[in-house]
Amino acid sequence: MVQPKITAPRLAADLPLGTLDLSNEAFIQNVRLENQHVSEQVFTGVYFKGVQFDHVTFDQINFERFELQDVIFTHCTFLNSEMIEASFKRVVFDDCKLTGSNFAGAVFNELSFTNCKADYLSLAGARLRHVQFTQTDLSELDFSEVNWQSLSFTDCQLTHANFLHTRLKALDFSHNETSGISYSLDLLRGMIISPQQALDLALALGVTINDEP
Repeated sequence: MVQPKITAPRLAADLPLGTLDLSNEAFIQNVRLENQHVSEQVFTGVYFKGVQFDHVTFDQINFERFELQDVIFTHCTFLNSEMIEASFKRVVFDDCKLTGSNFAGAVFNELSFTNCKADYLSLAGARLRHVQFTQTDLSELDFSEVNWQSLSFTDCQLTHANFLHTRLKALDFSHNETSGISYSLDLLRGMIISPQQALDLALALGVTINDEP
């Protein structure tokens, strides 16, 4: 499987430790933020650039006109937060919790999600370029109407994910758990699946398999 070409976030060496001071139109740059918490607020026009987050919590936060570039999130939490139509470039999510968060219509360019819990995540209508998901729980994912180029899922949980109205040509599902996934039949052509997944798909389509010689 060909992996997306992803450039690591460009962070300055020896980032100073700072305080997360969020407000509308906040521009937070070249800082390291650790063990901080923000919840149940709405922010407009926030821009993170060259920032490293560690054990930072954003619970039920609504980011409007949100932009991120060259950012790393490690052990961070985004439970039921909204980042609709946000812009992400060279961003890493490592061992993060994103359950129930909404990235609908967002633009992802060179992103990686590793060992994350992101069940009930919405990426509906998003545009993805060079994005990889590895060992991540994406159960009940909404991936409908997504426009993507260079995308990979590896050892992910995609149970009951929604891929309706999304082109699946050359997308490799073979190393993931995919039971209960929803597809658009006219967009299945060319997707890559394992023999067991092929059997499950045939049964879901109502095909009768005769295994008699």
